[in-house]
Amino acid sequence: MVRVPSLHTTGIQNLTDAEASQPGALFRLMSPEQKQALFDNTARAMAGVSEPIRRLHIEHCTKADPVYGQGVAAAIESARSATATPNRAL
Repeated sequence: MVRVPSLHTTGIQNLTDAEASQPGALFRLMSPEQKQALFDNTARAMAGVSEPIRRLHIEHCTKADPVYGQGVAAAIESARSATATPNRAL
């Protein structure tokens, strides 16, 4: 069994402003379509990830750019709602 270190011991928990500046700058260069694709791809990639990790990722995205964090959070919630809704046959 592989043991994964906790976030507290890996040092990735606290994203600095300097570390957030580059992804934020790239995000602000994206077109609205590219941003939406990023949100949707991130939501799909986060499926099955624990809630603490999702929150941490949204926190990091928000630190890069508040709109980035909001978009990722909304896409994750939308994806979770879509999978929680039973598919009813007509």
